[in-house]
Amino acid sequence: MISPSRDRDRNPGIGLLILIILQLIATTYRLYSYPAPWVDEGWIGEVAARISAGAPPGNPSHGTLYHFHDRLYWMPPLYFFLLGGWFSLFQVDLLSGRLLNGLVGILTVIILYSYGRRRIGAAGAFAAGLIAIFEPFAWKAHRTIRFEPLIALLGLGLIAAIDRALEEEAGGRRSIHWWILGGSAAGLLLSAHPNGALFCAGALVLVLARRGPVVLRQAGPWAALGMAFLLILPYGFYCLSDAGGSFANFKGQNSFHLDAGASKPPFLREWRRYADFFPWPWRAPAAAAMLAVLSASLTDLRREFTRTLLLPAAVYLTGLLVLPNKTLLYLVPLVPFLALLAGSWWSRSRSRVALTVVSALVAGGVVVDAGLLHRNRGYDTRRAYAALRAELRPDDRVAGTFVTWWAVQPREFREFGRGATLETIRNFDPTIVMLGDRQWRQEARGIYRALARDLEPDLAARWHLMATVRDSTLGDVAIWRFTE
Repeated sequence: MISPSRDRDRNPGIGLLILIILQLIATTYRLYSYPAPWVDEGWIGEVAARISAGAPPGNPSHGTLYHFHDRLYWMPPLYFFLLGGWFSLFQVDLLSGRLLNGLVGILTVIILYSYGRRRIGAAGAFAAGLIAIFEPFAWKAHRTIRFEPLIALLGLGLIAAIDRALEEEAGGRRSIHWWILGGSAAGLLLSAHPNGALFCAGALVLVLARRGPVVLRQAGPWAALGMAFLLILPYGFYCLSDAGGSFANFKGQNSFHLDAGASKPPFLREWRRYADFFPWPWRAPAAAAMLAVLSASLTDLRREFTRTLLLPAAVYLTGLLVLPNKTLLYLVPLVPFLALLAGSWWSRSRSRVALTVVSALVAGGVVVDAGLLHRNRGYDTRRAYAALRAELRPDDRVAGTFVTWWAVQPREFREFGRGATLETIRNFDPTIVMLGDRQWRQEARGIYRALARDLEPDLAARWHLMATVRDSTLGDVAIWRFTE
C-alpha cells in the first residue's frame, strides 16, 4: 500500500495538468449546444454588459419597478463585476460569458488537487478531481452563466485556508497569513452570493469545533474577520443606501413575489423544472455511490480531515433547507467536498469497495454528461441567435424574454417578467415583440398568464407577423413588427 505522504511527492504536476486539461475539455466541448440558453443567463448578462459599458449596474429591461433598472438586486456584486470585466476584455456574448465559469472551474480544480494532495495524497486528490470535473451538476454549472461555480471556488478556498491555519497553529508555526487568506475568501464569498454566508457560518463552526472558544483569544481569527469585514464593507454601504425604499432592492427579485403574495413554496416546482436537465435513471449508480461515500465518512468521524469536510458542508446544506429558490443548483458548491471525501476514503483504505464507488462516481458522471450532449446535439446557440439577429434593425426596440436578449443586445429591450403588463409593454413602445421561445412556453400558463391573455389579441389586431424563426435551440420564435 502506498501511504498518502509518499504518494504525495510523486510528480504532482502531471496529475494536476491532466485534471486541468480534462476540465478545459469538459467545459468547452460543444458549449454552444448544451445547456440551452435560459433566463438567468440573460438577466445576469445584462447587468454585466452595463458594467462593461461603464453604466450603473442594473436590469433596464425590468423597467423601473423597485429600481431594477439602475440597482443591483438580491445578489451581491462580485460575479457581475467579474463578468463585466470579462466582457470588456472579450465581447458581450453568451459563449464568451460561459467561458468565465470554465476558468473558475480550472481554478477550483487547482485548489482541490493542491489541498487534497497535501491531506490525502496525490492518488486520492486525483480521484477527487475527476469526480468534481464530471459530476453532472457541477459540469453543467461550469458551462453556464451563474454564481455557483464561484461559490464553490471560494467556499473550498475558505475551508482549505482555515484548515491550514489550524494545522500550522497545532504545530507551533505562524499561521496569520492563512487566516488572512481565509478571511479574504470569506469576504469575497459574502460579496458573491447570499449563500456565501452559509459557508462562512460553516467555517466558524469548524473553527470552534476544532479549537473551542479559546481560539477567539488569538490574533488569527480576528485578522480573518477584519479582512472579511473590509471586503464586504462597500456592499454593506450600497445596501444601506436603499433604506429609503424599505430595502426593496436588497430583497430584490423576491420583492415582487412578496408584495404579490406567496403561493406554494417555489422549491416544490424546482425539482420538476430541473429534472429535464438530468436523465435521472442514468444517475442511479452515481447516486448510490454518493450515499456510500457519505456512509463511509460518517463511520470515520474520528479523522480530523473527514470532520473538516463534513462540518461546513452540513452547515451549508442545513441553510439550504430554508431557502425557497433553485435548491438543486445551490448544491453545486458541495461537489468538491463530496469529491474529497470520496478520494479520502479510497486513499486511506485502497479497498475494492472504495475503488468501485469512486469509479461509479466518475463513470456515472461521464455517462450522464455524454448523454446530455448527445440528447441536445441538434442545439446551436450561434445559429439560433444569428437567425433572430438577421430579422432586426439597428434601431429596433424589442420586447421578449431573457432567452432572446443575447440576440437583441445592445438594442433597447423590455423583458416580460417582473410584473410586466400590456400597459408596461405599450409604454416601452417596442417596434418588435418576440414570442414562443422556450421560456415563454414554460411560463405562459404561469407568471406570463395575464400578459399572454392581453398581449396575444393585441398583436393580432395591431401587429404584423414578420417571421417565425424555427430552431430547436430556442423553440419557434414568432417575430411581430408594429404596423401602425
